[in-house]
Amino acid sequence: MAPRTDIKRTRIRTLRGRLDHALTRQKLAAAVECTALLETADSDNRARWAQRLGDLYRRLGQLEQAAQAYQRAADAYAHDGLERHAAAMTETKRSTWPAPAL
Repeated sequence: MAPRTDIKRTRIRTLRGRLDHALTRQKLAAAVECTALLETADSDNRARWAQRLGDLYRRLGQLEQAAQAYQRAADAYAHDGLERHAAAMTETKRSTWPAPAL
């Protein structure tokens, strides 16, 4: 295994530990920070982290940020060929941040 891969795995493992710690203590701001870092660091699970980030923003009442994260999750799921997941994220986004009425 290449050293770069080992460093990446160690970073992801460290961030997941920090995320678990923050969630256990209900420190949602710290959880958002860790999840945002995981979204960029763990490219194999980008959709999952974007979805979790949306969930955290939603819990914090930051609905515009939640909608943006859900859209990133939908895009990543679609890119991975997971159309049902992408559709679910699009619907979650709509329910979080509805389009303005015309």
